[in-house]
Amino acid sequence: MSKKGPIPHGIDRRKYLASIGLAAGVSVAGCSTRDSSTTPTESGGNQTTTSKSQPSVGGQWIQGQTSGVQTLIPFLSTDEISDYALARVLDYGAFISPDLEPKGLWFENWEMNDANDVIRYKLRENLQYGGDLGQVTVDDYLYNLKHIHQNKENWAGYNYVSKFYIDGEPINYVKEGKYTFRAELPSARANRMFNDYTMWMRPLPKGILEKYVPSKDIQGLKKDEQLVDASWTGNLGPFTLDEWKRQSHLTFTRNENYYLREAEEFPDDIPYFESYKMQQFNSTSAISSALKTGGVTATGLNPFKADTFKQADDVQVVTNKYGSGLFYVTLNQRLNGWEGFRNKDVRQAFAMALDKQTMIQNIQQGYATPAHTWSPVWGPYYSEEGIWKPNGPRIEEAKSKIESALDSYTYENGKLKGPDGNQVELKLAWVTGAKTTKLTKDYLQSQFNKLGVSVTLEGVNWTTMLGKYCKNSASNTEGVSEADWVASPFNGGPWDQSTSPRDWDIMTGVGFDHGAYTPWSVIQMLFTTRGSYNWAGYVPPESFNLDTKLQEAAAAGSREKTKSLLQSTMNMLSEEQPVLFSMTEKVLTGYRDRVAGLETDPENFYGAVNGNSKNRQLYFEG
Repeated sequence: MSKKGPIPHGIDRRKYLASIGLAAGVSVAGCSTRDSSTTPTESGGNQTTTSKSQPSVGGQWIQGQTSGVQTLIPFLSTDEISDYALARVLDYGAFISPDLEPKGLWFENWEMNDANDVIRYKLRENLQYGGDLGQVTVDDYLYNLKHIHQNKENWAGYNYVSKFYIDGEPINYVKEGKYTFRAELPSARANRMFNDYTMWMRPLPKGILEKYVPSKDIQGLKKDEQLVDASWTGNLGPFTLDEWKRQSHLTFTRNENYYLREAEEFPDDIPYFESYKMQQFNSTSAISSALKTGGVTATGLNPFKADTFKQADDVQVVTNKYGSGLFYVTLNQRLNGWEGFRNKDVRQAFAMALDKQTMIQNIQQGYATPAHTWSPVWGPYYSEEGIWKPNGPRIEEAKSKIESALDSYTYENGKLKGPDGNQVELKLAWVTGAKTTKLTKDYLQSQFNKLGVSVTLEGVNWTTMLGKYCKNSASNTEGVSEADWVASPFNGGPWDQSTSPRDWDIMTGVGFDHGAYTPWSVIQMLFTTRGSYNWAGYVPPESFNLDTKLQEAAAAGSREKTKSLLQSTMNMLSEEQPVLFSMTEKVLTGYRDRVAGLETDPENFYGAVNGNSKNRQLYFEG
């Protein structure tokens, strides 16, 4: 599953940072990675598939990756590679099906009351931890909630404690029986299913946690033998761990006691692979080469190589529009960025310089969809009504818009000159490493130069981009000793008090998970004044009351009401252009030809995210 967080733009190289869990997001991670070396995220479920034969058990699935697993302790997992490994040995409560209903894994039932303020969970009664650790019961869940997931002291270092609170108030969890408990929400949430973190918990056995909680011994917990070797996982996942050779590979064997085989709604012989291997490679190109030869079973594809694989007899390529990344051009509106970008009309003018279809065709090779606000056009809360579109390129109109908006700026011989009489010079920072980003920065430089500004390029790696350009604080701002407030390392205070270590004006190579079914969460992080990822220093119109509107959308009594409340926000963002919205990615994956059971035409985002599960759906033909 996928997650919200900044990600480098480039389907062939994606990393997630500080993810907060996308709708059905199981990979709740703090600093996670997912690039083309990994295959689609697991969730499972029965879907309409294209099959060549009846499923049978056999063979080894080989997954390629360019980085190693960091931990197999669920709440400490901070990278998506670790989450992939965990998905082999552990399921979780439930996932969201294509008909937008919860489908139980560990949970036999997930049910919300009519008032949308109480959720009841019923555990299956055949869930067993490993060894002598016993059954999984409500006591395990409540102990984990009290001491880890909902513990504000956070001695364990769990990244998402806040997700077990609503508007700062704790969700009240109440035991009803050995296998049944309920969550009493502080206020009604009709859309809670899409971000109910209780669904995605993987609670550790109370018997293990009790050894470390009293002394808050996180270091001891990290070294616990049963946690390190995953022997505690029992029958809770489709595979068991055989070997973990760090910086090389992990191997897993089919779990003969997998609890889900007893569930009527799932096939009784899943998973269909005898073994599973996670093999580390030096580069994504090495993984692509391995796909050609059968050295890996599947991998995400670089859009520039898709046609080559489509012509290969032994590889099948699956693509759909339901990618999770939304990409844009960031404009620095803080004190160390060009003052023009603090003007809405100027931001609109720069958007008018771009042709999104050209970007999609020439940069993404057609594997993307235009974006006009904070939502993919297929999103459940998107509507064309009232959306402002730049319809570029409209260079001359854009130049007139800039000159009208900035009193002390004027055009001379096609050059935009500022109050000092010099041509405006803008620095464009871009993330190196991906061909798509390289092409993007060249296109942006070319188009923005047509507006009469001089654009210089500064390429940096992902780590430097985050640390030197995105993170900001008052310590970098001359004359400011302390900011009035600090939201996060990526929003160290008001735009005129907190700046980044390095100056910049334009940024490309960074995107964010769109969170299509819970967009208010991402909008709050990116575009509210105190949003945790508002590193550009954008300030929304005070009269719009963005924070209030987002809270109302989250608390709406129905999805229809949510859409109505969000429409004005979507329209405002399209007009404001706090960033220059460009595109949403498409999913592009190559599978070896003998992989069967593939869902090739998902009906919606959850059909795409939760389809093609190697745990419960795919198998080898013959």
